Amino acid sequence: HADTLKAEGVSGEGQRSKVKSQKKEIKQEIKKEETGKGKQKTKGRKPEKEDRIQKIEEGVKEKNNTITNLKPQTDSIAKNDSANHKQKFIYAYHHVKFFKNDIQGKCDSMVATIHDSVMKLYGKPTFWAEGNQLTADSVKIYSANGTIKSMQLQGNGFMVSEEDSIYYKQIRGKTMTGIFNDDSLELIKVNGNGQTIYYAEDDGEVNAVNRAECSNMYVYLKSQKINRIVFITKPDATLYPIDDVDIKEMKLKGFVWRISERPKKREDVFVWEK
Repeated sequence: HADTLKAEGVSGEGQRSKVKSQKKEIKQEIKKEETGKGKQKTKGRKPEKEDRIQKIEEGVKEKNNTITNLKPQTDSIAKNDSANHKQKFIYAYHHVKFFKNDIQGKCDSMVATIHDSVMKLYGKPTFWAEGNQLTADSVKIYSANGTIKSMQLQGNGFMVSEEDSIYYKQIRGKTMTGIFNDDSLELIKVNGNGQTIYYAEDDGEVNAVNRAECSNMYVYLKSQKINRIVFITKPDATLYPIDDVDIKEMKLKGFVWRISERPKKREDVFVWEK
């Protein structure tokens, strides 16, 4: 393993070169001695030249065996021992679905890092939390102790909340961050190009629709339903009486209601709708 050799201050090529150089120097030194004094042999043991060269060759053989036996880790991407901790990943490709009783989702592919409990969803990611549907170009979900803490909708973030089969509250923004408490969505922070369509009610009956644009806004939820919206930066809003608008035209760009794709039970994760 390259990191192991580097940590010891030794490289395979460097060690071979060093031993080869030492062997050459010793040969030259012995040759000088033989030229000046002639060959000297010792009775009952190998000549000094052969003895010294044999020791060098044994050393080279030992180093080569060490280098050969050090094999790279096949799971080096999933494991990082040099940082004194294990870093593991889960990769899921194509037709990904997940299901919990209060949260469901789907996408084309997913990467989950175990050590920091982060899931990254790609390929038309869609996330459902009670009556809310959230979509974006990509989604990051952060969790701890088995519960979701927050999520980031990056690029064309969109949230749809169904009031009934006719009215859909909608929020759109460049990036959106959702804050959860006990797996319950409580706050949506919209950052950049914020737009919203929000229906006002009186005694439980829809009587007006508010269409607004605002760069940044906070959307507060109560019992998983949009409760109020706080406009932060230069809001431009218009309130229309419900009788003066065509509800079918009350759709923000990119609106798609994908309720038919939502997993309703655990077994649905094995079924993919085309």
